[in-house]
Amino acid sequence: MVDRDPVLKCAARVHTRYGLSVPADIQSLARRLTHVVEDDLPENADAITLDIKGSRTTTILDRNRPPLRKRFTLAHELGHILIPWHAGIFVSHTDLSSSEGGQPAVSGKSLYLDMETEANCLAAELLVPRAWLEQMAKNNSVQDCLGLWRKTLVSPVVIAIRLAEILPPGFVFAQTDQHHRVLCSGRSRGTAAEAPVRSSSLDLASS
Repeated sequence: MVDRDPVLKCAARVHTRYGLSVPADIQSLARRLTHVVEDDLPENADAITLDIKGSRTTTILDRNRPPLRKRFTLAHELGHILIPWHAGIFVSHTDLSSSEGGQPAVSGKSLYLDMETEANCLAAELLVPRAWLEQMAKNNSVQDCLGLWRKTLVSPVVIAIRLAEILPPGFVFAQTDQHHRVLCSGRSRGTAAEAPVRSSSLDLASS
């Protein structure tokens, strides 16, 4: 079980120290902390970060990923760099649909998965701060909040995950394309109803 509190405290310190706002300037922050290059990566990896906590930290992003995914991946790699107990080499697979994915780059798969979860947690807090999203949710509908992916420059999936974390029990939501296919969905914690499955068709006439 990952203790998120130390990770969130770390993210808060980063926001204060570097003056981050929405949308976070992840590229500028990365340039201060690591040498970033793009290349073709094997094994479906999103990124590799070398020499974390060393003097020559380098982050290699898969050049073939979509821009928003690369942006989240870069924030994820900054998570590894900024979280004090992460060190060494990480091969990252930032698949938000699962806490698993990829092969461990450190000894022990459970430890690796915990650190990947921690890096995802810090990345999400850097890009979509909880306090900011809670304030937006107070003043806007859930549907409007789903559209905040454009303002925060993250994917709709990231916004859906963050909304599911902050909304009170009883919320099920989905965003669809023009053909009523589900692009992303979620449900708040403590909600019994299932969220619509991604890529399924949502029959609005019968709902």
